[in-house]
Amino acid sequence: MPKQQFDYDTLKKYAIYETITGSHSYGLQIESSDTDIKGIVILPKEVQFTLADEWETTSFHSPDIEYHSLKKFMRLASTQNPTVLEMLYTDQAFVVKSTPAAEQLRKHRHLFLSRNCFYTYGGYARQQLMKLKNGLEKATPEDHNDHLQYTVQNIIRGFGERYSAFDDDNIRIVDVQYDHDKKQQLYIAIDFGCVPITQLSGMVSEIQNAYKGYTKLTNRNKKTEEKLGKHAMHLVRLFKTGIEALESGTIQVKRENDRDFLLAIRNGKYEWDEIFSMIKQLERDLQKAYATTRLPKTVDHEKINELYKEIMLASI
Repeated sequence: MPKQQFDYDTLKKYAIYETITGSHSYGLQIESSDTDIKGIVILPKEVQFTLADEWETTSFHSPDIEYHSLKKFMRLASTQNPTVLEMLYTDQAFVVKSTPAAEQLRKHRHLFLSRNCFYTYGGYARQQLMKLKNGLEKATPEDHNDHLQYTVQNIIRGFGERYSAFDDDNIRIVDVQYDHDKKQQLYIAIDFGCVPITQLSGMVSEIQNAYKGYTKLTNRNKKTEEKLGKHAMHLVRLFKTGIEALESGTIQVKRENDRDFLLAIRNGKYEWDEIFSMIKQLERDLQKAYATTRLPKTVDHEKINELYKEIMLASI
C-alpha cells in the first residue's frame, strides 16, 4: 500500500502544536528573513488505523512549514535534533498553536535532554563550519577528512541504542584519506564474534548513508557574503547553545544576551581569522562543558515512550 499523504489544511487542522522557528525565534531575523513554522500532528483514529505506511513528515514551501507526526517528533527530539528540540524550548511568544497534548510535551521537555547534545549541537556546528570553509574555498583535504571521520563517528556512537549486538569495539574508524585517484576513502574495521545479518546490514547502511550525505558538503560552490555571514552566525549560535545546554540543563532559544554580537558576525563586522579563532575557543568550551555537565548520559527511553502513550491515548 502507498504511504499516507495529507494536504496542508488537514495537517493544520489536526496540529496539536505550531511554533515559529528559525531566525525569528532566535531574535536574529533581518528584513528579508522568512517566517518558518514547524508543527506536531496527531491524526484522528479513522486515518491512523490503516495498513498503509504511517505518515511521518510533510514540508511545504513559500513559506516554509513542516509538520511531523507526534511519533516522528518524539523520536527526533530524543536524539536531540536541535531544530526539533528547540520547538519545546522556544519562547511562548512564538507559539502559534498549543493544546493540552502540547503542554504535556513542554512540561516534560527535560526528558529529551542528555549529554548527547554535545554531539548534536557540535555536529550541526561543524556542518556550518564546512559550509563556511567551502564557500570561502578555504577547506583543506585535512578539513574534509576530519569532518568525514567526525560525521561517521557520531553515527557509530549511536549504534548502542539501536542495535543490541553492538558495543564500542565492534566497529572502528581506522583512517580517512584520499587515494591515488583523489577520491576520499573511509577505512573501517568491523569485528563481531556473532551478529544477526539484519543488524549488521543496518549498521553498514547507516554508515554508507552518512558518507553519501557528507559528500554533498564537499561542493565548493561560491556563496555570497550574506550567505557566508549567515553560516558564521549560526555556527557560533549552535556552539553557544550547546554549551549552555550542557552547563544549565536547558536550552535558550532566543538569543537576548548575545544578539548584537551574533548579528555583527552576520553583517561582516569580524574578519574571518577572528571568526575562526572564536570557533576554536568555542570548541574548547563545548568540550569543557561536556566534561562537567550534570545531564544524564542518555535520555530515558522508557519514560519518553510512556509519555507518548499517555498523550496518544488521551488524544484519539
